[in-house]
Amino acid sequence: MGRDLSVSRQCGFAPHQQAKQSGLSLIFMYNERTMKQIDKLKKLLAGISDKDSICILMHNNPDPDALAAAYGLQALFAYQCKAVADIIFNGIIGRMNNRQMVKLLEIPIRHLSTVNLNDYRHICLVDSQSGMRNNSFPTGHPAFIVVDHHPAGDNKFQCEFLDHRMNTGSTSTIIASYLKEFNIPLSRKLATALFYGIKTDTDGLARDSSEKDRQLFFSLYPEIQPELLSQIENPDLPKKYYHDVGDAVLSGQVYEHILVADTDQTFNPDMPAEMADFFLRMEGVKIVLVHGQYKNTLHFSLRTSMDGIRLGGLAILMVEGIGTAGGHSRAAGGQIPYTSENLRIMLERFYHFFAVEPGQFQPLYS
Repeated sequence: MGRDLSVSRQCGFAPHQQAKQSGLSLIFMYNERTMKQIDKLKKLLAGISDKDSICILMHNNPDPDALAAAYGLQALFAYQCKAVADIIFNGIIGRMNNRQMVKLLEIPIRHLSTVNLNDYRHICLVDSQSGMRNNSFPTGHPAFIVVDHHPAGDNKFQCEFLDHRMNTGSTSTIIASYLKEFNIPLSRKLATALFYGIKTDTDGLARDSSEKDRQLFFSLYPEIQPELLSQIENPDLPKKYYHDVGDAVLSGQVYEHILVADTDQTFNPDMPAEMADFFLRMEGVKIVLVHGQYKNTLHFSLRTSMDGIRLGGLAILMVEGIGTAGGHSRAAGGQIPYTSENLRIMLERFYHFFAVEPGQFQPLYS
């Protein structure tokens, strides 16, 4: 019992609650494929002992969906197998909301630089895929569990268990459905994490969401901690944040419903994404590209309020041969090594896709 309690405290489930109190008491309809996946996962977890070394790897510079999914999968290992799994990330957690999420919800993460992945018997990957270049998964190493909702492209999966649902708006939704299926009672902090992961990746269900996302979103809500969620969504911001906002506004160029901006040398790699969300709220703007340099890498984000564009495919096209990218229909992003030539190529491909010329754009602010 002592070990069970220590594991539960670290991993976000509530051992003394009844499953019906977890906020996942709705009746969920599973298709045949999903039920087979659940059965396969149950059999796989039955072979795990509390002595197995497990790590859960997220994509580089993890976002709320990756953080919540990893936190939830960690709880699944703890409750189902009495095993402690380490949550590992590479890069940085730059966005202030994400830092608050980790701090306030007590998500026990470790940086890749502090561990050796070869020391783990099982390596899991959430919100990304082995073979993709947006994570630090060991090349040629088979994964244990892979759970993701991003397009796979030509990626070939090597793993014992794969749950890849491109029709689902967040990886948090998939992980939350496991916790429901296994009748795992959630702590309020884990419920808040999963809710926030779904909310951010689907823009509050307004973007790329499915019926499953909606079910889990509303069933989790009664169990969250609203005061913590408010602090996560409204964090204190450093002065450098406003410097980046100023750079983005002053650099902004607009043509018809397209806006392009540059945050210049940003204080964290998530600023282009934050500014892209910010500019998409501007009246008349329907397509946004924001880019910025962080150290030796150029990060960029795309946003749209229009249907039918599929920004994930556009992002991949923009960095073909020079970088990595991905995303969904209304939100995408990527990164390339920073050189003036790479920047020129990336922008040229963006303009060509929309059949516009740089000279047609006018300053947003003058």
